[in-house]
Amino acid sequence: MQVVQQHASYWDFDNDGVIWPQDTYRGFRQWGWMIPLALLGTFIINLNLSYPTVSGLLPDPFFRIYIKNLHKDKHGSDSMSYDNEGRFRAQNFEDFFSKYDRGNKGGLDLGDIMRAHKGQRMVFDFFGWSAMALEWLATYLLLWPEDGIMRKEDVRKVFDGSIFQQKADDYARKQQMRKQRSIKQR
Repeated sequence: MQVVQQHASYWDFDNDGVIWPQDTYRGFRQWGWMIPLALLGTFIINLNLSYPTVSGLLPDPFFRIYIKNLHKDKHGSDSMSYDNEGRFRAQNFEDFFSKYDRGNKGGLDLGDIMRAHKGQRMVFDFFGWSAMALEWLATYLLLWPEDGIMRKEDVRKVFDGSIFQQKADDYARKQQMRKQRSIKQR
């Protein structure tokens, strides 16, 4: 499996190589997202990522994302950490952090991300600009660092997809603890 495919494998709950909108919705709900936010995330992701992954010319009427073709969702104006075949390019990832980690704090804050957004932009790549902004905003919100700095190791977990299951497990653990507390209080 290419790293970009591993990145998305959390969302493929039945392991059939296809991410249906209900899979995306389910993944967000397993993080504890409220219904409207999970629906919005599902709409944005499946609407934008489905078409490039289909094998033919016609769009998928169900907005499914085909994992085997996920590398086709690569866009310009990004960190260049994935190549066009979906392989992870560790040196580009390291270079991105070295270039934009102002002050060598071991990660990126929102100011660094804004500088990266401007520094990585390619001419007339309007889709890439907006996709990069959404991806990094989503990464920041997903990680929600207490000190405001996204650590390189945590961002790497986003790139390889391991953070997604970790978030679901954390939420399930919190729910279990709440349930146990409410039982004890009775």
